[in-house]
Amino acid sequence: MRRSRSLRTCERENKMLSFYLSLIIDEPLKSKFETLYLEHRHIMLWMAMRILHDQELAEDAVHDAFLRVLKNLQIISLENCNKTRSFLVILVRNIAIDYLRKQKQQPEIDLADIDQFMPDYRSDPEQVLLDKADRQRVLDAMMKMKPIYVDVLLLQISYDFSTQEIADLLNISPDSVRVHLHRARKQMAQLLKGDE
Repeated sequence: MRRSRSLRTCERENKMLSFYLSLIIDEPLKSKFETLYLEHRHIMLWMAMRILHDQELAEDAVHDAFLRVLKNLQIISLENCNKTRSFLVILVRNIAIDYLRKQKQQPEIDLADIDQFMPDYRSDPEQVLLDKADRQRVLDAMMKMKPIYVDVLLLQISYDFSTQEIADLLNISPDSVRVHLHRARKQMAQLLKGDE
Protein backbone atom coordinates (compact mmCIF):
# COMPACT_ATOMS: atom_id res chain seq x y z
CA MET A 1 0.00 0.00 0.00
CA ARG A 2 2.72 2.47 1.03
CA ARG A 3 4.82 1.64 -2.02
CA SER A 4 1.92 2.21 -4.45
CA ARG A 5 1.09 5.50 -2.68
CA SER A 6 4.72 6.59 -3.03
CA LEU A 7 4.66 5.61 -6.70
CA ARG A 8 1.47 7.62 -7.29
CA THR A 9 3.03 10.64 -5.58
CA CYS A 10 6.14 10.35 -7.76
CA GLU A 11 4.02 10.04 -10.90
CA ARG A 12 1.96 13.09 -9.91
CA GLU A 13 5.15 15.11 -9.27
CA ASN A 14 6.53 14.10 -12.67
CA LYS A 15 3.28 15.10 -14.38
CA MET A 16 3.32 18.48 -12.64
CA LEU A 17 6.94 19.07 -13.57
CA SER A 18 6.15 18.17 -17.20
CA PHE A 19 3.21 20.58 -17.12
CA TYR A 20 5.35 23.45 -15.82
CA LEU A 21 8.15 22.74 -18.28
CA SER A 22 5.65 22.74 -21.16
CA LEU A 23 4.91 26.39 -20.32
CA ILE A 24 8.55 27.44 -20.76
CA ILE A 25 10.03 27.98 -24.21
CA ASP A 26 13.63 28.88 -23.35
CA GLU A 27 15.81 25.80 -22.63
CA PRO A 28 18.07 27.43 -19.99
CA LEU A 29 14.95 28.63 -18.15
CA LYS A 30 13.49 25.11 -18.34
CA SER A 31 16.64 23.76 -16.74
CA LYS A 32 16.57 26.48 -14.08
CA PHE A 33 12.92 25.77 -13.24
CA GLU A 34 13.49 22.02 -13.12
CA THR A 35 16.33 22.55 -10.64
CA LEU A 36 14.15 24.80 -8.47
CA TYR A 37 11.28 22.33 -8.56
CA LEU A 38 13.32 19.23 -7.77
CA GLU A 39 15.39 20.85 -5.02
CA HIS A 40 12.67 22.80 -3.22
CA ARG A 41 9.26 21.22 -3.82
CA HIS A 42 9.37 19.03 -0.73
CA ILE A 43 10.38 21.79 1.69
CA MET A 44 7.66 24.02 0.19
CA LEU A 45 5.09 21.26 0.64
CA TRP A 46 6.25 20.77 4.23
CA MET A 47 5.76 24.48 4.98
CA ALA A 48 2.33 24.54 3.34
CA MET A 49 1.29 21.45 5.34
CA ARG A 50 2.43 23.10 8.60
CA ILE A 51 0.02 25.93 7.90
CA LEU A 52 -2.89 24.26 6.14
CA HIS A 53 -2.95 20.77 7.71
CA ASP A 54 -4.49 19.47 4.48
CA GLN A 55 -2.49 17.60 1.83
CA GLU A 56 -4.59 18.71 -1.15
CA LEU A 57 -4.64 22.36 -0.11
CA ALA A 58 -0.91 22.25 0.57
CA GLU A 59 -0.28 20.83 -2.90
CA ASP A 60 -2.48 23.55 -4.39
CA ALA A 61 -0.46 26.19 -2.51
CA VAL A 62 2.79 24.74 -3.84
CA HIS A 63 1.30 24.66 -7.34
CA ASP A 64 0.29 28.33 -7.09
CA ALA A 65 3.75 29.19 -5.78
CA PHE A 66 5.41 27.51 -8.75
CA LEU A 67 3.06 29.33 -11.14
CA ARG A 68 4.29 32.61 -9.59
CA VAL A 69 7.86 31.38 -9.90
CA LEU A 70 7.22 30.79 -13.62
CA LYS A 71 6.10 34.41 -14.04
CA ASN A 72 9.23 35.69 -12.28
CA LEU A 73 11.77 33.05 -13.28
CA GLN A 74 14.22 35.57 -14.74
CA ILE A 75 14.72 37.34 -11.40
CA ILE A 76 15.27 34.18 -9.35
CA SER A 77 18.87 33.13 -8.90
CA LEU A 78 20.24 29.64 -8.41
CA GLU A 79 23.58 30.97 -7.17
CA ASN A 80 22.73 31.18 -3.47
CA CYS A 81 20.75 28.09 -2.54
CA ASN A 82 19.97 29.36 0.98
CA LYS A 83 18.48 32.59 -0.33
CA THR A 84 16.49 30.77 -2.99
CA ARG A 85 15.13 28.25 -0.49
CA SER A 86 14.06 30.91 1.99
CA PHE A 87 12.49 32.96 -0.81
CA LEU A 88 10.42 29.97 -1.97
CA VAL A 89 9.39 29.13 1.59
CA ILE A 90 8.23 32.73 2.13
CA LEU A 91 6.31 32.61 -1.13
CA VAL A 92 4.47 29.36 -0.37
CA ARG A 93 3.85 30.44 3.23
CA ASN A 94 2.08 33.58 2.04
CA ILE A 95 0.00 31.64 -0.44
CA ALA A 96 -0.99 29.13 2.26
CA ILE A 97 -1.97 32.00 4.57
CA ASP A 98 -4.08 33.46 1.75
CA TYR A 99 -5.84 30.10 1.46
CA LEU A 100 -6.60 30.22 5.19
CA ARG A 101 -7.94 33.75 4.91
CA LYS A 102 -10.29 32.61 2.19
CA GLN A 103 -11.50 29.90 4.55
CA LYS A 104 -11.73 32.44 7.40
CA GLN A 105 -9.28 30.53 9.60
CA GLN A 106 -6.31 31.85 11.53
CA PRO A 107 -2.93 30.39 10.57
CA GLU A 108 -1.03 28.35 13.10
CA ILE A 109 2.48 29.40 12.16
CA ASP A 110 5.58 30.22 14.08
CA LEU A 111 8.13 32.63 12.66
CA ALA A 112 10.79 30.43 14.22
CA ASP A 113 10.03 27.94 11.44
CA ILE A 114 11.17 30.50 8.89
CA ASP A 115 14.52 31.10 10.61
CA GLN A 116 15.86 27.72 9.55
CA PHE A 117 15.41 28.72 5.90
CA MET A 118 17.00 32.13 6.23
CA PRO A 119 20.20 32.74 4.30
CA ASP A 120 23.40 32.28 6.25
CA TYR A 121 25.16 35.56 5.58
CA ARG A 122 28.49 34.15 6.74
CA SER A 123 28.60 32.08 3.54
CA ASP A 124 27.81 35.12 1.36
CA PRO A 125 30.89 37.38 1.14
CA GLU A 126 28.88 40.21 -0.44
CA GLN A 127 26.70 40.64 2.65
CA VAL A 128 27.69 42.82 5.55
CA LEU A 129 28.45 40.48 8.40
CA LEU A 130 26.49 40.99 11.57
CA ASP A 131 28.07 39.80 14.75
CA LYS A 132 26.13 37.11 16.57
CA ALA A 133 24.58 39.43 19.16
CA ASP A 134 23.32 41.91 16.54
CA ARG A 135 21.94 39.14 14.37
CA GLN A 136 20.11 37.68 17.36
CA ARG A 137 18.65 41.10 18.22
CA VAL A 138 17.35 41.46 14.66
CA LEU A 139 15.87 37.94 14.69
CA ASP A 140 14.24 38.59 18.07
CA ALA A 141 12.73 41.81 16.72
CA MET A 142 11.47 39.99 13.61
CA MET A 143 9.73 37.42 15.82
CA LYS A 144 7.65 40.26 17.27
CA MET A 145 6.66 41.69 13.88
CA LYS A 146 3.75 40.76 11.62
CA PRO A 147 4.78 38.07 9.11
CA ILE A 148 3.98 40.35 6.15
CA TYR A 149 6.40 42.97 7.51
CA VAL A 150 9.13 40.37 7.82
CA ASP A 151 8.45 39.08 4.32
CA VAL A 152 8.60 42.44 2.55
CA LEU A 153 11.75 43.40 4.45
CA LEU A 154 13.47 40.14 3.55
CA LEU A 155 12.41 40.29 -0.09
CA GLN A 156 13.68 43.84 -0.45
CA ILE A 157 16.84 43.72 1.65
CA SER A 158 18.04 40.14 1.25
CA TYR A 159 16.88 39.54 -2.31
CA ASP A 160 17.01 43.10 -3.63
CA PHE A 161 13.55 42.77 -5.23
CA SER A 162 11.81 45.93 -6.39
CA THR A 163 8.48 47.06 -4.97
CA GLN A 164 6.72 45.83 -8.11
CA GLU A 165 8.45 42.43 -7.97
CA ILE A 166 7.46 42.01 -4.32
CA ALA A 167 3.88 43.01 -5.16
CA ASP A 168 3.74 40.44 -7.96
CA LEU A 169 5.18 37.68 -5.78
CA LEU A 170 2.95 38.35 -2.78
CA ASN A 171 -0.12 39.18 -4.88
CA ILE A 172 -0.62 42.60 -3.30
CA SER A 173 -0.50 46.11 -4.74
CA PRO A 174 2.78 48.06 -4.96
CA ASP A 175 1.21 50.68 -2.68
CA SER A 176 0.58 47.99 -0.06
CA VAL A 177 4.20 46.88 -0.36
CA ARG A 178 5.40 50.45 0.24
CA VAL A 179 3.12 50.82 3.27
CA HIS A 180 4.25 47.46 4.69
CA LEU A 181 7.91 48.39 4.14
CA HIS A 182 7.46 51.75 5.85
CA ARG A 183 5.69 50.19 8.82
CA ALA A 184 8.18 47.33 9.00
CA ARG A 185 11.18 49.68 9.10
CA LYS A 186 9.49 51.85 11.70
CA GLN A 187 8.57 48.89 13.89
CA MET A 188 12.04 47.33 13.50
CA ALA A 189 13.68 50.60 14.56
CA GLN A 190 11.38 50.87 17.59
CA LEU A 191 12.01 47.27 18.61
CA LEU A 192 15.77 47.58 18.25
CA LYS A 193 15.83 50.92 20.05
CA GLY A 194 13.74 49.54 22.90
CA ASP A 195 16.09 46.57 23.11
CA GLU A 196 19.12 48.72 23.95
